[in-house]
Amino acid sequence: MQRRFPISFLAASTRLLLLALWWPAPLSALVFGDGDPGNGIEDDRVLAGDHHSAPELRDWLQQAGTIFCDGAVRGSAVLATQPAADMTPSDLILVTAAHVFYDLELGQRWQRCFYHHQGMAARPGYRVPLRWEWVQTGDFNPLSNPSHAQQGAGDWAFVWLGGQWTPPEGTTGFRLGTLSAGGQPPFKLASVAWHSQRQQLGAVGACQGVWSGHDDLGGGLWSGQLLDDCDDADGASGGALLQQRNGSVVLVAVRGGSHHALESGAPEAGAQWNVQQRTNYARALDANVLEALDGFLRELADGGG
Repeated sequence: MQRRFPISFLAASTRLLLLALWWPAPLSALVFGDGDPGNGIEDDRVLAGDHHSAPELRDWLQQAGTIFCDGAVRGSAVLATQPAADMTPSDLILVTAAHVFYDLELGQRWQRCFYHHQGMAARPGYRVPLRWEWVQTGDFNPLSNPSHAQQGAGDWAFVWLGGQWTPPEGTTGFRLGTLSAGGQPPFKLASVAWHSQRQQLGAVGACQGVWSGHDDLGGGLWSGQLLDDCDDADGASGGALLQQRNGSVVLVAVRGGSHHALESGAPEAGAQWNVQQRTNYARALDANVLEALDGFLRELADGGG
């Protein structure tokens, strides 16, 4: 059940227009603040090692890890519960971004990948090999630049872990859901992703997001493009955007990267969130993505894996 990744090319005129509007920052998400460097960069991420953090944040961090391919961490990933009660191949599915599985400079897939639970590869039972026939992605083009605003609709991936891995106690995974079920924008969000500078997972307990429209950096060019101010940085691609509802936590989007306007220059950490100048973006889960997951699980249940 090998997944094929279609390749398409933009017209030269479209590429020139995009280069005039957006500065390429495909994988590095941003940290936002009030724009005053005098009071610090106001990074809201709480790290896994911060024992003073709220219990719910520590629980969220226990549901995540990293994608490690060809010798380096390529992005983040989170575990989710299967949405269909009759699915039996595995209790948990790995959710991440499609682009983390590729060397984007060459447009080629990495040779060998692992999931490192909580980023702790050295701990016994925390390193899980990934098989390509157990990876389901959207229509992501590895020869494209993920920072271009028309990219991203297919930048999601689900991975079956083979049914042989026993997660550590307390690893329950997030429930999957859509933002349409969680009220109107601006959406109240939270996030979990890898903090590459500190080499730990980090979580943000409160941030916000809106749908991309025609007058912002995302241009509203594809359905499900979420613009948000959830603090992230290198290594966050494939991380989780979460929403709290009635005492439960729902995984609603997958981190893609960031956009920022060319004329504003490279944004400094702590700059204000502004969807016309600098913003993080994510691929929100919707009916189409969840239907693709359902089909993937049914193939696995029927012996397609």
